[in-house]
Amino acid sequence: MKTDGTRILGWAIPLGCMLVAAGALYVQFGKMKQAQDERDRAMQETQSAMVAKEAADSQPKEARYAAADRLPGEEALFLNDLRMKAMADGVQIVSWTAKGTDYKGGAAPAPGTAGATNDDPALKGLTKISSDLKLIGPYGPMRKFVDDMTRSDRLFTLSNATWSRGEAGSGMTTLTVTLGRYVAPAAENTAASAVASTTGATATNQQR
Repeated sequence: MKTDGTRILGWAIPLGCMLVAAGALYVQFGKMKQAQDERDRAMQETQSAMVAKEAADSQPKEARYAAADRLPGEEALFLNDLRMKAMADGVQIVSWTAKGTDYKGGAAPAPGTAGATNDDPALKGLTKISSDLKLIGPYGPMRKFVDDMTRSDRLFTLSNATWSRGEAGSGMTTLTVTLGRYVAPAAENTAASAVASTTGATATNQQR
């Protein structure tokens, strides 16, 4: 009986080892298959994103205007619209101050100087209104608000931005930024807006 038991044990141990090895291989094969599926899915998503980007790039660009008409209610309408955008994005405007700069169209800026002065002939007749804003809100909504402003169909410049965290655990952030916009007499708006769009877009890119 001992001999039979030893013989059976001699067959059982290798067989058990083979089964364990087969199980390990099966598990590894499953992991490899899952990894391959994830890679294939990632490649498909990347390809889909590239196709969507190409389709978006091929669409006509949205019309943007540089300067709004200089009307008595322009400031109130703009501020109301800005507050509505901020509210929709989940942030709050807590303070606002504004000052204007008239472009008179004197001599062109000296070579090598950055930005336009109030004598820049390219912006003659326009007024740039710079507004110092202070906003509070969570990080994500604040980023969305800034992104919405840069993608707006009206030209804005953003400068002097300071972004800081709120109290620990509050999840809030505070953003102070100077937001610039252009206004022009209604009769001059069509021609001046095209010039300001090019000049202002360059300023926005430099300030970013």
